[in-house]
Amino acid sequence: MRKILFVSLAILLFASCESTKESGTISLSADDFATVIAENSDIQILDVRTRDEYAKGHIPNSINIDVKQNGFGDKALTELDKDNPVAVYCRSGRRSKLAATILTDMGYSVYELNQGIVAWKGEVQTK
Repeated sequence: MRKILFVSLAILLFASCESTKESGTISLSADDFATVIAENSDIQILDVRTRDEYAKGHIPNSINIDVKQNGFGDKALTELDKDNPVAVYCRSGRRSKLAATILTDMGYSVYELNQGIVAWKGEVQTK
């Protein structure tokens, strides 16, 4: 039963998400992003905003690596396990799309929060 539920969820997510084939990234709505991180205990949640932005509020259990800082890729290699998927987000979705492209080029499996933490706060935190 649990396997059927997981397969159904996967089909639903893939049907409702925007996949960027050239980068291998799956871009998700805030609700779908929340579901993916809740259902996958191995997922690594990555906030790619500045330290100051991160300090003002972030998704629980996320780590912060600023995509605009030199050495982003090297820091990602140090902090993130390639065997586990990465759920990446920023404020509005622009930096997370850049980070997702970099990470998938490095061999990571990536879910990206479309429209960033702004959408998260509007959809997920208000429920």
